[in-house]
Amino acid sequence: MPQVFIDHSDNVNGTHLTSFLPILHAFLVESLPTELSSCKSRIISHQNYLIADGNPRLGFIHVDVRILPGRDEERIKTLAKTISTMIADHLKDVHPEMETQISVAIDDLPLSYCKVSV
Repeated sequence: MPQVFIDHSDNVNGTHLTSFLPILHAFLVESLPTELSSCKSRIISHQNYLIADGNPRLGFIHVDVRILPGRDEERIKTLAKTISTMIADHLKDVHPEMETQISVAIDDLPLSYCKVSV
């Protein structure tokens, strides 16, 4: 916990998203709170997508954060808003010619979630 999935259109520079991961992990450790060793993230680039009318200047980033249940709704909303702002700030100068839509969803892991370390 937490499990982070970042999906993005391939016209968004994935390298800059990768450099954002340590920042996101530090934020989650402080804000949830959680242990750094529990943070797991992956980034998935999509080549097949359509935004609006297909304008190549449109891009997307969607972050799905899955956490153990028990946080109140206001805290979850604040976390999602802060993460979206952090990504926007991190990428603001990367693609100035593009309009990138950033969305964040934070959901509870299912009760069946189990983790084992070996």
